[in-house]
Amino acid sequence: MDMSTRRPSLLDIERKQLIINEVELLLAEKRTSLSGIRTGLTIVALPLSVLMLLVVLSKYYDPSSVLPAIVIIGTICVVLFAFGSILILRSHNQIVECDRKIKKIKEQDKEVEALVDDLD
Repeated sequence: MDMSTRRPSLLDIERKQLIINEVELLLAEKRTSLSGIRTGLTIVALPLSVLMLLVVLSKYYDPSSVLPAIVIIGTICVVLFAFGSILILRSHNQIVECDRKIKKIKEQDKEVEALVDDLD
């Protein structure tokens, strides 16, 4: 039997299926990280909206008379902004790591690379 026309063994098929399942799992992780970025952007946008509202409404109150409330709101905004930024950076790092693992899998087997490109 010629080597170029040999049929793949059951072991080869199972190995390729396992690799594809691994890539699908990595893509699911990547999707989760993308939703983390979306959530982080929402959390970052909230304090910016609150600060914009405070600036717009500032003509209706005297800042010195409501200073404690402004300090509390400002502190909450800074904490939310920091939390959202950390969430975005963490999710970005996870996406980069997933992409690195997928690239490594694709480099190991060129036949699997064509299948993975269809999933990606």
